[in-house]
Amino acid sequence: MMAETKEVSKLAVPAWLLASVPLVATFVPKAMVILLALVALPSLYQAWRQQRLSDVFPKAALTVAGLAFIWLSYRAMFPFDGQQSGVELLKYVVLVVLGFGAVWWCRNLKGSDRAAGAKALIFGALVAVSGIYVLGFAISMGWDAWIGIERSDKLSIFNTGLIVVTVLTPILVLFVQRLWNKAWALIFAALVMGATILIGSTTATGALLIGLVVAFFVHKLGRQAVQLIAVLCVSVVVVFPVVVPLVMDRIDVALEGDSKQKEIGDSVDFLGSLGHRYYIWRFALEKARERPLIGWGFDTSRDVPGGHENVGWGKELMPLHPHNAVLQVWLELGVPGLLLLGAVVWLLLRPPPEERRLINGGLLARTTLLVMLLAVMNATFGVWQSWWVASLAMILAVTFLCEKRADQS
Repeated sequence: MMAETKEVSKLAVPAWLLASVPLVATFVPKAMVILLALVALPSLYQAWRQQRLSDVFPKAALTVAGLAFIWLSYRAMFPFDGQQSGVELLKYVVLVVLGFGAVWWCRNLKGSDRAAGAKALIFGALVAVSGIYVLGFAISMGWDAWIGIERSDKLSIFNTGLIVVTVLTPILVLFVQRLWNKAWALIFAALVMGATILIGSTTATGALLIGLVVAFFVHKLGRQAVQLIAVLCVSVVVVFPVVVPLVMDRIDVALEGDSKQKEIGDSVDFLGSLGHRYYIWRFALEKARERPLIGWGFDTSRDVPGGHENVGWGKELMPLHPHNAVLQVWLELGVPGLLLLGAVVWLLLRPPPEERRLINGGLLARTTLLVMLLAVMNATFGVWQSWWVASLAMILAVTFLCEKRADQS
């Protein structure tokens, strides 16, 4: 077994490539697909050579993936507008397979390589955050002409990388503490928080706050808290069609009673990205309730009737996607899509079996990261954006660094 593990570590991609995850996400996010392929393809080949593909694709995950493929294929071939997208679906099938390969690679890194991978990940995150500070400060001071950014909110170009680094923070803090000490871990966390404030990323800041709450409860209650969090998150996904519309209806009633309601459509101060989200989500909910059982079809959010209507300040009701994973799944794939998403959330968040030992602090870091990731997915980005799917795969792969191998004490 030890020889086999050594062979996997030698012939698969080197652990230092993990440094690329925060760097690519920050400066060239669309290249995340290439990074995923560089990590996964050699690993899948190695697993095939060693006849270990059954380890790459666990039965439970493979079952859920198979059911999802069947339902997505149906909704891709028979969408509401008749424009089939089966070929487009195959692209995401490939990304999911690559994701399994990336996870298997991380799980099979031996102890020394895991330490090297953790150091590389920390180094990449520090360089990425440093770049955000330097470039963000330059933009804030008006020295941004040389950057060549043609958009009003120039700082937002760092949102993608900052969000990825923020989500990775629980794992990064854990390894900084293990490799050095708690003081350096706190300093690193403070650097990430400072970057979110500098850039003004509501999503990243919110994810950090949610992470603090989750970390507190897991620290106090351990596996019991993880089980409760997993059940709670799955319940939110499953009951989404019932509860969320009621909440949005209450918000609508409150706004109708506001004397300034008619001014909202022209108020950039009120809206910004958060206000725009409200209009996007309200429109998506209305459309989802029109076809609650089977949805409008795979990747059809942008084409749902009425989505191109202008809200009043140059923004559309449906700009590409709903900026909410659960809502997008319900809108496009209906109730079966939500049930499949709930199954995925459960597989990710459930406490790992006892035989899969975690390093000290691993359960807390892993659970906190996953909940932060779910929060981010329901506030930004689209479910079917290729670079984001690849980013999710790499982030999930990193969580398996928290597992102990047989050669670790």
